[in-house]
Amino acid sequence: MFGERFERAKKLVAEVISNMDRRDRVTVLACDTTCKQLRAGFVPPGVAAANDVGSFLGDVRPDGASDMAAAVSAATRVSGRDAGRPLRVTLLSAGAATAGYREPNRLAKLVTEQVGEKAQVVTVAVTPDADATALEAIARAGGGVFVTYSPGRLAPEVARDILDASYGATLRNVEVVLPEGLVD
Repeated sequence: MFGERFERAKKLVAEVISNMDRRDRVTVLACDTTCKQLRAGFVPPGVAAANDVGSFLGDVRPDGASDMAAAVSAATRVSGRDAGRPLRVTLLSAGAATAGYREPNRLAKLVTEQVGEKAQVVTVAVTPDADATALEAIARAGGGVFVTYSPGRLAPEVARDILDASYGATLRNVEVVLPEGLVD
């Protein structure tokens, strides 16, 4: 992700961090095939944190391949996390996985194996040409939801959608049992 796409993503990240619950803690990873973490680690959200993240992302030169499953996995292993707090991972993407697994079913399987019940994963398509099928599969495997940031939508509106998805309860491994004799 680079150019206008990266600028949209940075603006969205700042908006989310500025509007998070003040009791939460947040960090940011910038990933391609490897990840770099915000130097400060986990910090209280707000305008100051959004500015710090803006500076951090401003120093990133986005030009590498994209390994979505590895990014999600890295987020679940990030250091400095308070194990007593729920872990919510938000993956922003403007394209498709170009490294590692790329098939949605394989991505989902890998995320299920690596994330399990440790985290909730919300995925966000920053552009209309992002791989929605892969992002939906990752979100589903991570017990989260998929959000789109399509042209015409404002960053504050999408940030609200992301926060609603992150703070809301989701069901995993749902099984519906019908009474005897009832059929589709």
